[in-house]
Amino acid sequence: DMYHEIQSLLMLVRVHLAKKDRSNANEYLIQIQKQFEADKENENYKLSYLFAKALTLKDSDRFIEKAEAQKILIEITSKEEIFDGITIPSLLTYIELLIEELKQTGSEAVFEEIETSEQKLMTIAENNSAEFTIN
Repeated sequence: DMYHEIQSLLMLVRVHLAKKDRSNANEYLIQIQKQFEADKENENYKLSYLFAKALTLKDSDRFIEKAEAQKILIEITSKEEIFDGITIPSLLTYIELLIEELKQTGSEAVFEEIETSEQKLMTIAENNSAEFTIN
């Protein structure tokens, strides 16, 4: 079905980014975007697309793109509903970006945001321990 196809494409984006193959990662991102555009009402497709986009932006050397990735990840993780395979990895990715920022700035505000995000992650884990996977 379409959900599993999008999740497979999302995994391919992640694999290619891990291999530093931005070109193929972007190709899979475009495929996810097309699936999302075919059914814009589906929140899961939207969040899968946004997460894939955030991952590609996070992989950039440009601060402006990393900032855009943070904005997208905040949008995803601020949803009340927890989306399997998206919410937790998005929160972990957001924390990674915050740690990068903390290393560069030493900002107390960034440190506090990391703590807040970690607490949110722990709350999700406690409330949904058997229901969701990290993927």
